[in-house]
Amino acid sequence: MVLLQIFYSLGHLTDAGLYFWLRDWHQIFIYFFILPMALFFLFYLIIAVDTPRVLVTTLAAEQALTEFLWIAKVNGVEDVALRV
Repeated sequence: MVLLQIFYSLGHLTDAGLYFWLRDWHQIFIYFFILPMALFFLFYLIIAVDTPRVLVTTLAAEQALTEFLWIAKVNGVEDVALRV
């Protein structure tokens, strides 16, 4: 338990040092809130893909079938009987 509290305390000390270094609150807001949010959003746009459930509900059944076949291939299932 003490080991976890050490990291918590180091985080607070690091924050205090950064806040002393960045005295303008606008810079703190940009560095600690806007940049991480933008990076997460870009990561989500690049990595996140539509699931077959979403594709079926949006009436993109052919693409959903392609996704199901890819999932079956990854799982090692060769005999797939899917119909649209």
